[in-house]
Amino acid sequence: MCQNSAVHMRRLGGLLLVLTTGLSGCTPEPDPNLLDVGATDFAPHSTPAQLAAARAITIGITGNDVDEDNVPVSFEAELGRMIAGALGIAAHEISWVQTDALNHERLIEDGHVHLVIAAMPMTERSLEIVDFAGPYHVGGVATLSGSAEDDAERVCATAEIGHLVPAATVVGTVQDCTDALVAGSVDTVLAPDLVLAAEATSHLRIGDTDFETLNYGIGLRKGDDDLRSFVTEVLATVAEDGRWEAAWTSTLEPVLGAANPPSLGSD
Repeated sequence: MCQNSAVHMRRLGGLLLVLTTGLSGCTPEPDPNLLDVGATDFAPHSTPAQLAAARAITIGITGNDVDEDNVPVSFEAELGRMIAGALGIAAHEISWVQTDALNHERLIEDGHVHLVIAAMPMTERSLEIVDFAGPYHVGGVATLSGSAEDDAERVCATAEIGHLVPAATVVGTVQDCTDALVAGSVDTVLAPDLVLAAEATSHLRIGDTDFETLNYGIGLRKGDDDLRSFVTEVLATVAEDGRWEAAWTSTLEPVLGAANPPSLGSD
């Protein structure tokens, strides 16, 4: 990131908005994802054309993994930079919004973000509200617990997969669930593996489950076929050129192990 750049944060309905802007006279570091494209490289009046013309995009993500400048460094943030770069938008021109499972669809519907890249499973319920590009990863439901015992009776499930766990004691955000786990009011947390990856510590371990496979997609406004097709094309490109694998290796592989990008058919 440019050493003379500035990071501003504000709240959006209780969510944290991180704005990264360059300062006058600042020379940003080279952006390996940035392409020399503009609005005329996309269909007229399409969302990709509008974003390219504005040289700005707002992306919703989860997690608190940031560098010393409060800039996100997660796997999803890396994918966001790749998508922005393909629009001719530099990394320091991205606005980031921290979101959670209870707010993904709302942020998209209300137009607060252009994309949500936040371990969001492509469920039938979500597909009634938003559209998805991808998937960008195929994973599953994982457990987070403080012991090696398998007889967890009190379960907290995150909202994304609450419908899979009808006997859950609590359903909420990953923060709700990890707080309950640490407090001892539940025995284990059930959530998408990408969501739990950031919560693993020396005292909290991640385990596997027999629940169904989860396809993680990039959420966007319902009916925006131009943006959906564009993002899916970018995902296919970065899977082929090695950037997906490099991002996974540097962020999630130490916690979740090695993975391969999903195969994306023609959109």
